[in-house]
Amino acid sequence: MRTLAYAYKDYSTYEWESLKESYNGFASESDRGVLEQNLVFLICFALNDDLREGVEEVIKKLYKGGVIVRMISGDHKETAIAVAQKAGILAGDDLKREAAVMLGKDFRELVGGVRKAQDEKGNEKWEIVNKANFKTIAGSLKVLARSTPDDKFTLIVGLKELGANIAVTADGLNDAKALKTANVGLCMGISGC
Repeated sequence: MRTLAYAYKDYSTYEWESLKESYNGFASESDRGVLEQNLVFLICFALNDDLREGVEEVIKKLYKGGVIVRMISGDHKETAIAVAQKAGILAGDDLKREAAVMLGKDFRELVGGVRKAQDEKGNEKWEIVNKANFKTIAGSLKVLARSTPDDKFTLIVGLKELGANIAVTADGLNDAKALKTANVGLCMGISGC
């Protein structure tokens, strides 16, 4: 279940503009934390996002065919784990393995992101900053939670550097770099990219 809570706080226009200026337009998560103080609680409820019919069977077939399935999600870690278990992406002792489930921020810190480089022919390409850490993580990673589109892009770049062929699904324009970089990109959802 995904648990959501709603709360609010009234600000005057002056107070709001002053806060935005003092906290860099709330650009970082730590800056946004100031907004979560002295709120008035309204309601708390839970949602259950059921898997689409047939997902579990498809995941089984992919594993049987030798395809490694990884889930990259913006959801909180616990929600992502529950969905991955339900889908069959995480099973058995997976949760006991280090780096099987990671938060996007931890992944970014360990691999250092990507940087532009040149291949042997002088063409521009992307590469992982910390290749040794990436290689260690790639061997275990099944779920990347609280991730960003840049995390998805970084994972694809790194896996391709390791010689993998990548098929990726996405549901929005913010994943354009990931879709373009993968060997196969599938755009899904109502928006259809």
